[in-house]
This record gives sequence, C-alpha cells and structure tokens, in this order.
Amino acid sequence: MLTHLKRTTTLLILSLLLLSPIKSFAQEKTVFRDNQQWIQYASDVNLSNKWTIKADASMRYRDDFNNKSQYMARSSVHYRIKNQLTFFGGLAYSGYYENNKDLFREIRPFQGIGFNHQVHHLPSNHRFMIEERFIKSRKKAPTAFKRYHSRLRYRFMVSLPLWARSGNAAKKLILRLSNEIFLTPNKTITQHLFNSNRFLVGPEYQFTSGLKASLTYTYQFSATAVRDTFHQSNIYRLKIKQNISL
Repeated sequence: MLTHLKRTTTLLILSLLLLSPIKSFAQEKTVFRDNQQWIQYASDVNLSNKWTIKADASMRYRDDFNNKSQYMARSSVHYRIKNQLTFFGGLAYSGYYENNKDLFREIRPFQGIGFNHQVHHLPSNHRFMIEERFIKSRKKAPTAFKRYHSRLRYRFMVSLPLWARSGNAAKKLILRLSNEIFLTPNKTITQHLFNSNRFLVGPEYQFTSGLKASLTYTYQFSATAVRDTFHQSNIYRLKIKQNISL
C-alpha cells in the first residue's frame, strides 16, 4: 500500500508540473476565477466483448449553484480491438448560459483512441480525441450552426486502488488522477493553440459491478476569446455511472 502511495505521489507531482508552464504563461496576464458544480449521469451498455455504447448527460452550474453554466448530452460507440486498444466515435449536444439565459448551442461530433496499460502496476489510460464543434448563437437566432472549429484533446489517467471489501470484489474504492490538455489548431476561438488544461483528482466508489459513484475536484485553466485573458475554475463534480451487460 505504501509503495502504491509513493508511486501515486510521484505521478501527482508530475501532473502538477504539467500545469506549471501554463500558470507561468499566464502569470502577467488577466485571469478571471470562479467555481463550478457539475452533476453527471453516465452509462455503459456492453453489447459484447468488443462493442460498447456509452452515454452521459450533465448539468453544470457556477458560483455555488447560483447560475447555470452548461448542459450536455453525449453518446458514443466503442470498439475494442485488443484489451489495451479501443477506437470510438460519437456525438454531443450542448447548450451554454450567460446570466442564466441561453447564450449559444453546439453540435459536436468526435472520434478518438483509448489505450490502457500499467504504470508501476497501477491501471492507467491514454485518451486521444478530435472534436468538430459546430456552434450557433441564440442572440442572433441563426438558422444554421455557422461557426466551426476543431479541438484536440489528450488525457492521461491513473487509478489507485485504495480499498476492496474482503469476500466481495465488486465493492471497492479507487482514487482517480488525470491531466487533460485541449488544443485548438485553427485558433478561431481563443487566438491561442492552447485552449485549456484540466487536472482532476477524486475518489470513486463501486457499490456493485454495475453501479459506481465519484466525487472529484478539477482545476481548470482556459484561454478566452480575448487575447491575454484567461479563466481559472475550481470544479466539483458528482458522477453516477451504471454498467449494463446485455
């Protein structure tokens, strides 16, 4: 157990170091700060050993639940080539708020690759994604999604087993650590290649093989549409997830 904790502490320090250049980059810039609260439900439907349908829906608030921030519904199909390698593609629909009023909406197709392996005997995952974002403003009430930009994402996640109930392997407690960076190659929204960075940490408890819940903290640092202006958020997320096998 102590060995696992030492290894995870090392991974945590490395993840924090990944954040340091971004914070230094914005040290002399304007930074706006807020807190956000995310509530999410997710499900995995396992059709076979190779095919899985994933779906999730979330509602996001800011300023201690006083203001709506965003809602999202998302679904994707995953195909596992080997135990370590998965390809997936899907679609997300999202709406954004400003002062609790519907500001703009987005349709977001996405594709990606997931790769699982062990880091010092700890389960870890690499995820690469590309998103095609089609956006329309509610203020101008256009008839089509006229704004478009792509976004690249890379996430590294490691899982630390903390506890498992003796005689019942389904009940267990896991600590999740991840760091994800977002890039916008065409710079149409943020005027930077860098879009945002998310560092996540938090426990996940598995009640049964088909039900788990997690409560996580995310430090998010993002570029904005205004040059040299950035946005930092402290995000607290409650997530309920079901796993269904057909």
